[in-house]
Amino acid sequence: MGNKQKSRIDTSGDTDPFGHNPFGSLPGSGLSAPASNPSASTSFTPEQPDSPAHKDQILRVRREKKGRAGKTVTIVYGTDALPSIKAAEILAKLKKALACGGAVEDGCLILQGDQPDRVCALLKELGFRSIRSGG
Repeated sequence: MGNKQKSRIDTSGDTDPFGHNPFGSLPGSGLSAPASNPSASTSFTPEQPDSPAHKDQILRVRREKKGRAGKTVTIVYGTDALPSIKAAEILAKLKKALACGGAVEDGCLILQGDQPDRVCALLKELGFRSIRSGG
């Protein structure tokens, strides 16, 4: 086991090991902070329940575990009448609020876990008529 000298890299910052800085010619004072947009908020805001797109839309929520290796999922039926982009937006909001995974399959929203009551409450906040079905 001999004492072998290891070569060390200079980290003092005095030299530029690459020799070229692609941003070196840009003026540092010309950069500005991004403008804040007060109208764009990232907080959860429920949509208007009077929206004609889903005013009469009834979504059925039920719990299933058949054919899923014993794993329980919450399924929202009736989203096939919505555009696929709208269904994906609803799924994203539900997944974020419930902190779970999910997918859109065959016009249904599938959420991981046993939480149909919470899903019904969130769908009502979004302006949908939700009905708990099944057992």
